[in-house]
Amino acid sequence: CYDWHAGATDWCAPLGTEVFAPADCTFLTQGEYHDDPKYGAYVMCVADDGLEIYVGHLDMATVNPLGFRPGDRVEAGQTIGYIGYHFITTHVHVQFRRGGQLVAPESWWAEWDGR
Repeated sequence: CYDWHAGATDWCAPLGTEVFAPADCTFLTQGEYHDDPKYGAYVMCVADDGLEIYVGHLDMATVNPLGFRPGDRVEAGQTIGYIGYHFITTHVHVQFRRGGQLVAPESWWAEWDGR
């Protein structure tokens, strides 16, 4: 299952499912709770075109298993974490921003899917 909503996409998957970088990007940071405690463990990177990618609801114990550091290159498809438990479901939350403003996920996914 998946759901598109204001600036984000959620995909349901079993607990512990591997999560991959959706695009080539530069690793920025990882942590617990971005700007909202509901976000959970997360990874942030910036794509080559400047799009900021936030991936949340990851398992805190296994976030960033490859040990990326700020400034490291992350290739599309590399493992950035594993799905954790979030409220009553397990899913990954992917959000896009450009200049701090939310970007409609469907427009970016359509562009990315055609590469």
